[in-house]
Amino acid sequence: MRLKWLFWLIPIYFLAFLLMAPASLISWGVSYFGGINAPKLLQMEGRLWQGRIGALQVVTQFGTQLELQQIDYQINPWALLTGGLDMQLKIAQLPANLLDGSMTLQANGGGIEHLSGVLRGDVGRAIVELNLPVPVSMQGQFRLDITQYAYNDFSVRQWCDALQGTLQVSRAQVLLNNVWSALGDYQALLACNERNGIGFSIDGQNVMGLTVTGELNGMPPRVSFEGHMLPTLEAPRSITELLRFIGQPDGAGRYHFRW
Repeated sequence: MRLKWLFWLIPIYFLAFLLMAPASLISWGVSYFGGINAPKLLQMEGRLWQGRIGALQVVTQFGTQLELQQIDYQINPWALLTGGLDMQLKIAQLPANLLDGSMTLQANGGGIEHLSGVLRGDVGRAIVELNLPVPVSMQGQFRLDITQYAYNDFSVRQWCDALQGTLQVSRAQVLLNNVWSALGDYQALLACNERNGIGFSIDGQNVMGLTVTGELNGMPPRVSFEGHMLPTLEAPRSITELLRFIGQPDGAGRYHFRW
């Protein structure tokens, strides 16, 4: 009879442990299964299923360390019981944070199965703090909409296995000859390319008539792109006067470039 009761107590004890488990169990799991490049979760508050990450530290693919503070999370318990992770995240809008927004993450011990959400932040700050390979100084606000992102194997140094999203930059400005010139709004489509890098494209529906196709590949990251500009009447004169240094326009008035 005692043995029978013991069999009943074991699952009850296990269930009680999961219900009362502290949030710090997540940081242990991420550190254990994520390997040497796993993000660090600090100052955990709450329980396993719902709580707050005081600080998230991650080394980016550009070699810099990104820290985000006050990230609220909620976890689907059924996914954890099957060895996976299904989590919703909300990053607070704080001066210390490079970006804010909300994300949905589904992962396993090997990689990210699905990531989606919206992130917002300042363009100029992102270029500096992430050491992005952008050849000119810029200002503006960005909005990154990710419909689907997957990175199947953390042990492989690449960018993605699946990606569908857009990057919008509003009220863009560029610094040339110590003068800030307004460039308006832009949108780039994002997708994985055949080398598991990130491909991006801009369709030309903007003040500068900027059309671009490009790629971000390799570790360390290398950016390449080509395209043309066909400035509209709203284009800043300070920019259009510099186009002659790119070269001569073609018969349609487009200035071509490659980098």
